[in-house]
Amino acid sequence: RLQNLSSGLTLMRKSETFSDVTLVVDDVSIACHKVVLSAMSPYFAAMFQSGMKEADSQKVELKFCDADTMRTVVDYIYSGEMEITKENVQSIIEAADHFSLDGVKDECEGCLVSQVDVTNCIGMYRFAITQRLEYLRDVAKECILGEFKDIVRVSEEFLLMPKEELVEIISDDDLEVENEDVVFCSVKKWVEADKSNREEFFPEIASNIRFSFCSEEFLKELLITEPLVMKLENVAVRRLFRSILCLVNEGVQQSFAWNPRSSYAQSSFV
Repeated sequence: RLQNLSSGLTLMRKSETFSDVTLVVDDVSIACHKVVLSAMSPYFAAMFQSGMKEADSQKVELKFCDADTMRTVVDYIYSGEMEITKENVQSIIEAADHFSLDGVKDECEGCLVSQVDVTNCIGMYRFAITQRLEYLRDVAKECILGEFKDIVRVSEEFLLMPKEELVEIISDDDLEVENEDVVFCSVKKWVEADKSNREEFFPEIASNIRFSFCSEEFLKELLITEPLVMKLENVAVRRLFRSILCLVNEGVQQSFAWNPRSSYAQSSFV
């Protein structure tokens, strides 16, 4: 019976039978029924019952989404079904958030979760935070931390990320890397992608690299040949020297100011 009801409402909408409001998006008109929109969306319920001008108007202009997205949202309101694609899923989530359609957001979030990979997880993580999608946020963050080396190798998003996000990632104890050689090389790649604007940030970012967990030969080479290391503050450079001395003279790993990452817990750096 519910299926019959939704089918009947959809037919009435498409034939504009008893429609009492028209949603206008990008000069496209979509005939609807206030009672149906209000029953499904707190946004429309508030609009049509709050004494706003839209409550008595037969046309409501919406400017925060495109016409195709609005049609998809209206289809869901009337039928409980919608066509989700890689191209429209994010715009549907943004519209659903505006209309307080939690069911739409949940369905779209599941679609995005299935798409997370090393090429898009950074953007997905950022989008999830903006739209308050906790499940997507956690899955994207897990991908970032677990596949960091591959992300640095293939993801354009990595090179475009702001300094603050880079620091958030490399300072995370759960970042899974073989050693800090990988972390340093990732920071160097990020800096060199826009060297004129980013080189000045290197000393600040480098304070989050746990140098004493670099390999011995890599550390030696950094001090001898790496220009960016010379940008470090004196204190950080002294830490680097102390780490090397520890590795060479004692043959054991000392972290000094750096705690080991989770992936280093059972590792030996000698």
